Amino acid sequence: MGPPYALLPACLLLVKGRKDSILTVAAVISLEKIWSFTMKSPCCKHEMVIQTDPKNTEYVIITGAEKKTEDFDVEDAETLLLPADEDRDKLVDPMYRLEHQEEDLRKKKEAEPVLVRLQRLSDSRHSDDYALNRALRDHLRAIQ
Repeated sequence: MGPPYALLPACLLLVKGRKDSILTVAAVISLEKIWSFTMKSPCCKHEMVIQTDPKNTEYVIITGAEKKTEDFDVEDAETLLLPADEDRDKLVDPMYRLEHQEEDLRKKKEAEPVLVRLQRLSDSRHSDDYALNRALRDHLRAIQ
């Protein structure tokens, strides 16, 4: 069994895109290869060594760098907030769903006009790809 797909292709992409990087197999643990790649920083020429961790499906920085973790707010990132474990358990319960079905339908009706408006806007912007492409080419030719 090879390394997880999340790890090996990223390593190879990093190594192939950089001329000064070296990809090696650091270890083999129960038929899983631990990949290690070494590269130099483009700004200060310090050497960085990064290894794959198949058990946790992530990278481990050995030397030359620090892991950067960023916290984000759901609204700032414009993503959906996933329900907590207890909320997921409630959604499976048929009585809970029945009790909250009317509220869910009301929320759906409130959001529907916004979704329809967004769909119409998207359709109007992307309805004729050829005409948009031609207008862009004409504009770029006029600039040159």
